[in-house]
Amino acid sequence: LQYYNIVQDGIVKALNTGLEVLKLLGITFPENPNQLNILAGLINTKLTLGIKRIDDLANLPEMTDPKQQAAMRILSMILSSAIYVKPQLVPLLAFTMVKLCIKYGNSPDASVGYVYYGVVMCRQGNISLGYQFGQLAIRMLDKFPSRSTASRVYEVFSGLIEHQKADIKSGLGYLMAGFQIGMETGDLEYATYAICIYSSHKLWMGEPLD
Repeated sequence: LQYYNIVQDGIVKALNTGLEVLKLLGITFPENPNQLNILAGLINTKLTLGIKRIDDLANLPEMTDPKQQAAMRILSMILSSAIYVKPQLVPLLAFTMVKLCIKYGNSPDASVGYVYYGVVMCRQGNISLGYQFGQLAIRMLDKFPSRSTASRVYEVFSGLIEHQKADIKSGLGYLMAGFQIGMETGDLEYATYAICIYSSHKLWMGEPLD
């Protein structure tokens, strides 16, 4: 549904449709999120995390509730639309995904929630924690080998997180994998993001334009 609407120049419609379905599942968000909403969401998520370590999150049981699985899938799908339409909503979506995992267990879409939470942590200045959540997202791809999420996770981790802790060259493999998997699975949106960032990184490394 999201990809159909994006192709039809309906990014706003894609986001709103997802949010309406989430309401039916009991998950609501502020109409116009602000910094106070984000701060409250961040504090609430940290309280939910408590003393859990990254390994604890990696070893959570598998999510079995179909309602929560559906919510995770929708949240995962509307994140990119939110970036363009309501960027202030992105942290709240990521917080919700992480909290659902803690409460109900990990699902194939958990990796998307964890990698976006990592991005939020980096934007909050906690690059080390953000990097750890990015690595957790990569680990979850091995536990739930869903190719439908791999392109997104590889692109977000390598494009928005990894270069802050590692040499820019180290992320090229993930970016190319994100591009190839996205093309194979029809995730053209994230395949395009991945190859654009890959090309930019190669340019910054001194590769000639031709």
